[in-house]
Amino acid sequence: MKGLDCFDVDSVVHWPILSEAVSDEMLRQMKSEEGRNAVQQQLAKEIEEIKDTLTCTICCCLVIDPMDCPKCDLTVCGRCAAKMGKCPLKCKTQFKKGHRMVKLLLNRTIVSCPNKLKHEAKVNVCQAVLPVHQMMKHLEEDCPFRVAMCRGHHRNCTFSGFASRMFVHES
Repeated sequence: MKGLDCFDVDSVVHWPILSEAVSDEMLRQMKSEEGRNAVQQQLAKEIEEIKDTLTCTICCCLVIDPMDCPKCDLTVCGRCAAKMGKCPLKCKTQFKKGHRMVKLLLNRTIVSCPNKLKHEAKVNVCQAVLPVHQMMKHLEEDCPFRVAMCRGHHRNCTFSGFASRMFVHES
C-alpha cells in the first residue's frame, strides 16, 4: 500500500462478480465438464474486466475516489487525478467525478488490511478483511497495527509505533 488512499491490487481478496447468480453449488450441479468450464471461463473474464475497471492506469492501485476523463473514459484514482490535474492522454481534459457504477463495484470489492502485507513474519499482523469503504475507516481508526504518533506533544516526543502498543509508551 502506498498510502491510505491507495490499495495494491494484490490486497484484493474478492472481486465483485457481475454474474453473482452463478454459485459454486450451481457449478457442481452442471451436468457436463464442458458446461462447468464455460461458466468458469466466463466468470474469470468478468473478474479480469472488473479488475481492469477498478485499477488506476497511472499508479496501478485500486481507484479510490475514482475520477474519469469525459472525453476518453480513462479512469484514475483521486490521488493521481489531483497530481496530474488533466488527462495524460492526447485529450488533456480536466478529470470529473467517477461514474457511480465504478464506485458501486469498488464498494463491493473486499480487501485484506495492508498491515497484514507489511509484516513478513506474519506474527501479530492485522487479519481484517473488509469492503474497501470499511477498510478506509479501519486503517484510520481501528487497526491495532497502524502506525500512530505519540500524543505527548508537551514532551516534544517523536516516538511512533503500533497503535495497539502506544498506551504502554504513553504511560
